[in-house]
Amino acid sequence: MSETPEKQEYFKDHLVVRHPDGKSDKFPVPDDEEAIVRIGRELDNDIVLADGRASRYHAEIRRSPEGLQVKDLNSANGTLIGANRIKADTWQTVLAGQTIQLGETRLFWEKAASSQSTIAMPLQKKAAAEAAAATPVATPPPPALMRWESEPASLMVQPSMSTSVVPVLWISIHWP
Repeated sequence: MSETPEKQEYFKDHLVVRHPDGKSDKFPVPDDEEAIVRIGRELDNDIVLADGRASRYHAEIRRSPEGLQVKDLNSANGTLIGANRIKADTWQTVLAGQTIQLGETRLFWEKAASSQSTIAMPLQKKAAAEAAAATPVATPPPPALMRWESEPASLMVQPSMSTSVVPVLWISIHWP
């Protein structure tokens, strides 16, 4: 049984191209590190831009072990990653979520939905562990001697204002 095109797209990274007129297109990023995607105004580019400020052959993008890389092809208006203009004919690493600007066109690397984790990333785990280690953990008071009486007990629940990773809940039982 073959997968539907929608399911196949779920497993691919994409370049989202936001044109100057506000329209957007999505193009799959090739999985092969040898493949190069050429971008510009000419019709023989892999991604054709309708942007008068983009050069005919403006830039190239390829996959690398670090993520994606972009190279400016000596374009008239240059290529920017974020607010930084990159050097012509030099591969520059682009991280997911960074903006690449060619003329008035913006490109974003959108990682495959299947590769995005719902589990804390290693840096987040490390920061949480450091925060938990730096914060003194309050120890609960020793349990009081309990005695059984005929009147019902009252229950009070108080959330802790702890900065630890795990929320703490104190439950106090008050006997009349």
